[in-house]
Amino acid sequence: DIQSFVEAYRGEEITIIIRRGKEIMRLTATPRITASADEGLLGIQMGRIAIRRVPWYFAPIAGAKILAEKTNMMVYGFGELVAAVWRGRTNEVAVTGPVGIYIFADQIATLGLGYLLPFLGVLSLNLAFLNILPIPALDGGRVFFLCIEKIRGTRINPRIESMIHVTGFVLLIALMIFVTYKDVVRFF
Repeated sequence: DIQSFVEAYRGEEITIIIRRGKEIMRLTATPRITASADEGLLGIQMGRIAIRRVPWYFAPIAGAKILAEKTNMMVYGFGELVAAVWRGRTNEVAVTGPVGIYIFADQIATLGLGYLLPFLGVLSLNLAFLNILPIPALDGGRVFFLCIEKIRGTRINPRIESMIHVTGFVLLIALMIFVTYKDVVRFF
């Protein structure tokens, strides 16, 4: 048992061998003498993970509950992200782009379809949420302009709207390049 082993060697350096697929890593760590409430002796906490099985006729209800939970977590996480950026604490911001998503998906795929499909579902939910935000060049930006037109009662100058969407698109591409660069630096 990992916990009892770590407890037996509090304050002493230990070697941990981790096997991920075909890769074997050796790490050294020194377990704390006393653990905090939310972290174990190594600064991590073990959690229990399970696949919950339900009869097929309850699956839509269980799926809807999980969808609501994940949506709530995603909106909360997005709020935390915006708050951290707003406060200038960008070191707390952890986003990933296509490279990171591929790496995570590849790692999750090794666990099996039962883990990969929920990951892909959450990924799709995230993309849908981001797409509906009122950001120029995204669907939410277009909906935002339609709402403004409805309120004003007149159409926005198509040339101005086009320039705003192009600017938003350029900024999104720049952000994607930046995030991809950060992914490459982080993972390679």
